[in-house]
Amino acid sequence: MATRVFYLEAHEITHMRGEGNYTYVHTTLGKKYLISKTMKTLQKILDAGYLRIHKSFMINPDHVVSRLACGKVLMSCGAQILIARRRIRETDQNLTTEYLGAG
Repeated sequence: MATRVFYLEAHEITHMRGEGNYTYVHTTLGKKYLISKTMKTLQKILDAGYLRIHKSFMINPDHVVSRLACGKVLMSCGAQILIARRRIRETDQNLTTEYLGAG
């Protein structure tokens, strides 16, 4: 299988979903790319203001449409992503003061 290289701007990434040593990167164009790096590694590489809201999810707060009452965030691509219970307070604080304009 041939390896292909794609170049993405950080603002094009809506969210990432980790699965072991691999991460799916979701973009504003609705595309999904499989990366052979862990979420932890990508978090260090990107260092662009992404929020780790769950063990398996990292979001670009610029693409959060709203915070849902069911413990999830709604992304601009339509994805509803679960916030880990232990990260709800931190996520709410970051989103409220920095991104959703309330507070």
